[in-house]
Parts: sequence; C-alpha cells; structure tokens
Amino acid sequence: MILEMEINDMNFNWKRKRYLILIILVLILLFAINTVFFKSKDSNNFNKKVEDKSNIGYLPISSEIANVSTALLNESGKVEDDTIYYINSNEQFQKFINVGNFVDFKREYKILTFIDYEKEEFYVDDKLVNDFDFILDKQEDIQIPVKLPKLDEGLHDVIFAIIKEPNDDLDDEYRCATEETHTIYIRFNIVVENEEHDEINFTELTYNNTGAIPEIFLHEDEYELRQFPSATIKEGKFNFNMTIGNIYEDKVKECAVILLKDWEVIPNDINNSNILFLKINPKEKTTIPMSIDINEEGLHNINAILIEDPYQKVKYGNNGVLNSIRIGVKYE
Repeated sequence: MILEMEINDMNFNWKRKRYLILIILVLILLFAINTVFFKSKDSNNFNKKVEDKSNIGYLPISSEIANVSTALLNESGKVEDDTIYYINSNEQFQKFINVGNFVDFKREYKILTFIDYEKEEFYVDDKLVNDFDFILDKQEDIQIPVKLPKLDEGLHDVIFAIIKEPNDDLDDEYRCATEETHTIYIRFNIVVENEEHDEINFTELTYNNTGAIPEIFLHEDEYELRQFPSATIKEGKFNFNMTIGNIYEDKVKECAVILLKDWEVIPNDINNSNILFLKINPKEKTTIPMSIDINEEGLHNINAILIEDPYQKVKYGNNGVLNSIRIGVKYE
C-alpha cells in the first residue's frame, strides 16, 4: 500500500511537471507570435505625435499608384521644404520622418542615420537607437519622431536612409530589379553657428574611359559589369569588385563612398577607412578589388552607397545619394 501511494505521488508530480513545461512552452510561443505579428503596432506607437496629420497633404495619386512616400515633417504635420537648417550649439535637430506604404502588401523598413558620411546613433521618441525597424500594413503611413545628438559647430551633411525589406532572404530577381530603389534617402544640411566643415582628403586612384561607365556598381568579374545579386562562400572572405564612375560630360565629380555589411559601415580596402572620397574626371571610371571578412554563418547583405558633392549645400530635388545592388552572401 505504501509503495502504491509513493508511485501515485511520483506520477502526480510528473504530470504536474509536464503541465508546467507545457504552459511555459505555450507562453514562449505566444511571445514569439506577438513579437513577429504585432511588432509593427508596438513600434509604431509614439509619445510624440504630429499635431494634425491632415497637414501632410498627400496628393490623391499617392494612394492610387504603388509607391513609398517619404518626407520630413514639422510638429504641425506640414512637409518641410528646407534643405538647410540653421541651429545654435545648444540645440538638437528634431523632426518627424513620414513614411507612407502605398502598396498592396505589408512591408518591413529600417531607418539608418548618417552624419558627415558616418553611421550614427539617433533618438526615436527620445530613445537612443542604432537603427529603427518598423512594419507598415498596406496603405498605412507613420510619423516617426526623430532627434539627432548635439553636433559640433560647422556645416553637416545629414542623411536618413529608409531601407525596404532590410532583413528578408530576397531572391536574385528581386535584388536585381530593386538595385536603384531598395533604399530611399532624405538628405539635408545642418549648420551649427558657422559653415566650416572637415577637410576632404581625396584618394588618388587609376581611372579609364573604356566601356560602360556606371555611377556605382558591384560585380564579380573585374572586367565584366554584370549584376551580382548573390554568392555562396565556404571560407571567411567575400571577394568582389566595385566600379565607380562619372557619367557627366563636363563636370568633375566629387563623391563619398560607404560600404556596408548587414547595414553596418565597414572599412574599405583602399584607405582602411569607413569613407572613401574620390574626385573623378568627366566620363571616367575606376574599378576597385574589394574583400570583406565574413565569419558568421548564414545570409549577409553587402551594399555600397555613393554620395555626390560631399559637404556641399543640398539642393531641393537633387539629393545625390545612389545605391548599389545589395548582394546576398551566404556563408556555409
């Protein structure tokens, strides 16, 4: 009888442990579902809001054609027309970034901030972040309250990069089709007290004027400009080529080039710096062999950004920021 009672107690304890384990697993599953499916709603709720969304003033065609609408807004919700902002040394620049997802499907986005061609932390709703991810349903928009850290005196080149599908395992066809459109840029200047800026040190390279001249192009073969959407590597090095050119007939092109791995800036092979400043004569180009260390297994995104006219005042309608294709590199 005593043995039977002990066995029953053991069975009861085991059943209780199983129920407890089951409850824990269910809670973990519910948390995962909430993280994946409700991320957009969680990240889209802000303490700071524009005073009147109707001031945004979308054109009627905005919701009738598939597009992504972006702009800087002031507190009232009106679109900012300025491209140069003058502040004093005690102020911090703050606005709202408006993104309208006027397409017929849900889409994930990521925002990066570049100040003087370096990726920098920034504030979203007064919280310091390295970047900001959010999801929009079809025909949904968002007004994101952003603030920059205090800036040194002088003229600053500021870029908000708004990336579409930043974390997806994209197929080759889509990577090629979105080479020029996968990231949208909002570029402007901030002048703190005066218009001085850092000296630009241009890197001297060898140029030629033979064949096609792209503005920025990542490719596999040194002598062939063929789109390079994906690669698989077995060792921790990814090798490719980057061609940068000047398509203008009569204008010397000054530019800054930034290389990114998984949306983080990495040093280039030329000057071992995060920024490559180039000065290119009309209708000339240069091809640069590149090599990137990749030590983590899985899929990685590699891409480059070219910014024309560094430290020049930004003109409305011509922000001069160009994408390369984003290469999906799988390390096995």
